[in-house]
Amino acid sequence: GFEDMPVNGFEQMFINLTNEKIQQLFNKIMIERELQFYAEEGIESSYAPPPGNDRCLDLFLLEKPQGMVASIANRIKEAGKEFNKMDGAPFVRQLNRNFKQQKQDYYVECTPSMISEVMRQKKKRWGKDIRLNWEECFQVKHYAGTITYELKGFLQKSTDSIEDHIFNVLVHSEQDDVKA
Repeated sequence: GFEDMPVNGFEQMFINLTNEKIQQLFNKIMIERELQFYAEEGIESSYAPPPGNDRCLDLFLLEKPQGMVASIANRIKEAGKEFNKMDGAPFVRQLNRNFKQQKQDYYVECTPSMISEVMRQKKKRWGKDIRLNWEECFQVKHYAGTITYELKGFLQKSTDSIEDHIFNVLVHSEQDDVKA
């Protein structure tokens, strides 16, 4: 499920992205349909649906302007075998520029004081010192709370290959979302 770990890296970001998508689906199926049912039955409701999380999902999934997933894919193409030179702080600086230009309000550029506070809170919660380099961090405002991600090793981890048989199943799926 949705979690804020001592250090949130590549894997946790995609777990949380998946949970954002599940929340969007839940909102659509359960809340919107229930309100539609009320309207059809003539039942008045003062319930206001929670704010959607489409803009947060856009932060990850948009192709143009580039979202997080497209940014990672493009950065890998640019990096070639030079992951270490383009990962971490240099990549975070690029993301900071991109999302600032997009006026993306679910992405937060980190400062040294923010990361100091995050480390203090994590020590309190996890009972151990957590070391984060503010230049390698950014935050995302998820539906369940703001999470700090450390971008160390993102590019290397995102080049892991997928088994051929799994790749073939995905590519030949009849579902457009799965093919992509």
